[in-house]
Amino acid sequence: MNYLGSSRIVRFHRLVAIVIIVAISGYGQNLESGSHEAASAESENDHERARDEWFLRGRTVPGKSAAELRHRAYQSKMQARAARAQRARVDHPEAQPPQSNGGWVPLGPVPLASDATGDGFQNYNQVSGRATAVAIDPADPSGNTVYIGGAQGGVWKSTNGANLTANSVTWAPLTDDQATLSIGAIAIQPGNTNPANSLVVVGTGEADNSADSYFGLGMLVSANAGGSWTLVSTANSGSLSFPGLGATQIAFSSANTNTVVAAMSVANEGFVSGAYTSNTYPGLYTSTDAGQTWNYDALNSGGAAEATSATSVVYNAAAGLFFAAVQYQGFYSSPDGLNWTRLANQPGTPGLLSTAACPQNYLYTCPIYRGEIAVVPGRNEMYVWFVSADSNGNPVDQGIWQSLKSGVTWTQVNDSGIANCGDFDGCGVEQGFYNLELLAVANGTTATDLYAGAINLYKCSITVQNPTCATTAFMNLTHVYGCDPLGALAHVHPDQHTLAYTIPTSGVDYGADLMYFANDGGIYRALNGFTGLATGSCSGTNQFDDLNQNLGPMTQFVAFSLAATNPNIILGGTQDNGSPTSAAATTSTSWGNVLGGDGGYNAIDPVTGDFFASNPDTGFGSLAIQECSSGVDCNDSLFNVVISSSSLSGDDGAFYFPYLLDSQSNSTLLVGTCRVWSGPRSGGTFTLLSPNFDTLGTGTCSGTEVNTVRALAAGGATNVSGSEVIYATTDGPGPNDLTTPIGGNVWVTTDASAMSGGSSTFTNVTLNGPGAASINPNQFPISDVAIDTSDPTGNTAYVTVMGFTGGPGHVWQTTSAGGSWIDFTGSSPNNLPDSPTNAVVVDPVAHIVYVGTDVGVFESSTSFPPVWSEVGPYPTQVGAFGFLPDVAVTGLALFNSGGQKLLRASTYGRGIWQFNLLATPDFEIAISNTPLTVFAGYTGTLDRTLTALNGYNNSVALSCIAGTTSPPGSLHAEFCKPYPHSPGSGIFSYRGYERRC
Repeated sequence: MNYLGSSRIVRFHRLVAIVIIVAISGYGQNLESGSHEAASAESENDHERARDEWFLRGRTVPGKSAAELRHRAYQSKMQARAARAQRARVDHPEAQPPQSNGGWVPLGPVPLASDATGDGFQNYNQVSGRATAVAIDPADPSGNTVYIGGAQGGVWKSTNGANLTANSVTWAPLTDDQATLSIGAIAIQPGNTNPANSLVVVGTGEADNSADSYFGLGMLVSANAGGSWTLVSTANSGSLSFPGLGATQIAFSSANTNTVVAAMSVANEGFVSGAYTSNTYPGLYTSTDAGQTWNYDALNSGGAAEATSATSVVYNAAAGLFFAAVQYQGFYSSPDGLNWTRLANQPGTPGLLSTAACPQNYLYTCPIYRGEIAVVPGRNEMYVWFVSADSNGNPVDQGIWQSLKSGVTWTQVNDSGIANCGDFDGCGVEQGFYNLELLAVANGTTATDLYAGAINLYKCSITVQNPTCATTAFMNLTHVYGCDPLGALAHVHPDQHTLAYTIPTSGVDYGADLMYFANDGGIYRALNGFTGLATGSCSGTNQFDDLNQNLGPMTQFVAFSLAATNPNIILGGTQDNGSPTSAAATTSTSWGNVLGGDGGYNAIDPVTGDFFASNPDTGFGSLAIQECSSGVDCNDSLFNVVISSSSLSGDDGAFYFPYLLDSQSNSTLLVGTCRVWSGPRSGGTFTLLSPNFDTLGTGTCSGTEVNTVRALAAGGATNVSGSEVIYATTDGPGPNDLTTPIGGNVWVTTDASAMSGGSSTFTNVTLNGPGAASINPNQFPISDVAIDTSDPTGNTAYVTVMGFTGGPGHVWQTTSAGGSWIDFTGSSPNNLPDSPTNAVVVDPVAHIVYVGTDVGVFESSTSFPPVWSEVGPYPTQVGAFGFLPDVAVTGLALFNSGGQKLLRASTYGRGIWQFNLLATPDFEIAISNTPLTVFAGYTGTLDRTLTALNGYNNSVALSCIAGTTSPPGSLHAEFCKPYPHSPGSGIFSYRGYERRC
């Protein structure tokens, strides 16, 4: 029983006439430890390809499924955790080992303020992170029970989603311990009337054509409303594999509720990552036993060889048919989910999706890349919206179409209001591969409210007077890049991923159109779409509610920084949600935002407290590092560009380019492009220290080089500019593109000085591995580097290698500044899982090295050989509370000041977490009436209060220590027998008696 923060009064009885002063000891601690418009449009536009390359390069292996390889790494981690738990049970048979540090604790952001302008110009209210799926439980007639999925945030559930006070809506994570937290679709079996027994099917893997989240591992199925899960990873009796695919939509039949169809996709990134293997096929999968087993639907005579992605599936109850959209093929229907027929009359302009244009042996020229389908419940009324790709790979709107006859005939719906949405940016389907959604809501007996989601949300009320939206066009409900301030009528984040609605038949929202919207900012709501979403005018107001107050963290962090002496100050950079900051990290999970747009690398000056932040470098001279002296009160207008491409002779760097405040200088900043630069933090003249790591000359960096700098570290001896020892690691193409120039290198100088002509003190030390071999033969990105400052020379350092190497080579140690290397990955059973390793930090006092991987954080002594173990609570059982959610770790940092030593980790989908490296109290005991005098024949009572601390929730074993004096004369006292106690289970029992000799 959890009694977090509660207390117990513990009473002891004595029958002897002595003064009682009892010392109680307990075991409950763990042994292990520009202009608004221009800036907003540019910063908020997604740069999917550049970000995809950054994320994918270290996560691909030719001919193998990256998702399956990651699953093996996860299983390896769980096996090691189980073995550690077994050792704990042997070493500590009592309920809790002797010490505990409370495990990993989330620091947020929950919520994250979206507005970084300082004047409210671009305010989407509070956000949480990219939400990709939403499903309302039909078993709850009030509409309160709703499930959502995050791109890498897992599944969350609310049981009060319709609460009239939006900030009172609460969420609970359901899948943090599952093998993947990448979610694409959620569906709930109809016909159930008890929300506690709801059967939930979750399609893992996000298929929104964005590779900055992992592809999935299959279907998570729960028969108890998310209380427990079963992962179904294969189909066709095990002959086909789900890992590598992403779910786009899942639909149950309402006629036979055990029949469910899943639309599965392999987007462009799937081909890159090798997910499209011999037994992994995209398309439609059907289960006739409510998700327990699945079978692939081979739509064409070519079977799996002709498989393409399915992007949508629905069940039209009035027609008694499933309908599905299939990439490069068209639209299909099925009466049972098992037998599919291509629609004889396809939507679109005549002949667009004809069999000649879209034959069974599909052509990439078939003009349907992504299609969405919506059905009006209770009516044979259906809508589709689809896009194709032009010769340059850009989305082309092929229109919205209506069918009132089970897909036999189609009528075009006018979507000019979407194409010409009234904003300076974000109209039409310019990101139609990434965000395209459709929802049809019955409004009365004949009218329909049709919602379209792209960058914006749009609505058209289809009536007898407006049957095709030609009379009254689609309204732009959000104007995310329009109005003044932006999005003023709605304050809804851009990039819509899924929509859902219900008409509650009970509860506070009875009879209304209760709607939920999932987008890049998280989850939003409308309590009544009929009356509350009624205008497209910037002078009006649409009644959207933000439900992100208590959701998450689900933020996708790229990097973060800590203040040197204040544990409460953190600054981060995130995908699509700016540069968040907190001034109260240890006491509040609520964060602000200091710089808008995609966030990148950042730093906090340990002397001045100034914030340094950046947006991604998109090339053509767009590199910029900005400084603000107002700390957590910074905003867009207070940041000033201090270092730009022009400061670096025109250089551009990687999409996320690194820079470093030299800890041994009060003024020096290092920047990595495809070269290393040193100069003043306040801006000015920068000095070139290294060659171009691609050409080995002095040529300007465009940012498209293979060897753009991925990480920097500085230390060792000093000169007038700062550290003389500098490590620079570079990106790499991975084994898919082993061409010249060779990527994924480590460069070192022990005498940092300016380039002289074509000469540099930097040396490529990558080939100094055992036997003079490369430490990175597969050319994965060398993701991070950390110097062990317990060696004052700076010669001792660690580098991390991304990719699935097959086992060895994820961490390398040098004690000679790269003159030689030791593989520090370890050997079984003490090795790291074979997973991309993304971050490294060294505790020079405790002599421990920590690494962050795609499957968690691990630690080892710096002594060789390494013995790696997962950072987390000492496990008395597998899956115990306190472990990090199963999500990629992008950064690590140590805070060590004022008697506190904290390990912090940023994740790509679950925010920032903290692990206390110093053992902290789990409970405290207060005695209110001691000393106590008791006379013979009387009963005395000592009142003691046992209070849980730091989230402790486990048993306590109490014992007593004898006092300094013996009982008088003939009396013998026996009391305070050790008694293990589970919090909340009852009163502590102790006994004493009088014995005369």
